[in-house]
Amino acid sequence: MKLTRRLQQIADLVKHPVGILADVGTDHGLIPIYLAKRFPEREIYGLDLRERPLFRAAANADSYGVRDRVHFLQSDGLTACLDKKLTTLIITGMGGILMDMILQNGAACLTEQTELILSPHADRHLVRRRLHRLGYRIRQEYYLKEAGKYYAIIYADWGQDEPYSESEYYFGKTEKTNDKEMLRELRQLELQELTVIWQNLNDAPPENGAVVQKKAETEKQIADLEALLQIEEERIDQKRRKK
Repeated sequence: MKLTRRLQQIADLVKHPVGILADVGTDHGLIPIYLAKRFPEREIYGLDLRERPLFRAAANADSYGVRDRVHFLQSDGLTACLDKKLTTLIITGMGGILMDMILQNGAACLTEQTELILSPHADRHLVRRRLHRLGYRIRQEYYLKEAGKYYAIIYADWGQDEPYSESEYYFGKTEKTNDKEMLRELRQLELQELTVIWQNLNDAPPENGAVVQKKAETEKQIADLEALLQIEEERIDQKRRKK
């Protein structure tokens, strides 16, 4: 069974060989199907809010001979698994706002043994904050580019994390990143996007209080991101000089 590079990266991060695993937003079901073949002793759930993807996922499980090993359930987040204690939680295919809500509402499923593998498309700062509030530490972040899009994958487990600055909540901690060059590319893209947002806000009526506040927040994010990029440039220059 061949997965895309992104899905393979997510699947490879699963460390626990036993226990209950849930894949939220399972869509085509390829991740739980792959893991059912890799970990035959695991109890595995593929959850999705929509009914149609679950039919497709079940058909895929049939074709790979693991239909009796994966439980595909229609579920709003972790609702269908609230009575279970997970050792692995995977959430992909959604933004950070929704992912934050799922983690908050599904906290009863999480224990000190739970590993979390999360891939938010946006608003990653909300996910990082939620992990810390729930008592988890971010072990590593992985960045990759697939079909012209950048993806971030966060691996976390139970424990006290080191402090994060406001900018690190928004843009990640460099030393916890496996591919610093890819993170640098993503930060440069985010800087371009924030600059466009700031320019649009600058053209809005100045008497609008919400716009003024949003503009100030965006200016702060731009300054923080520029500072992070400057630090990274200095690190690269030092590395070149040593050579």
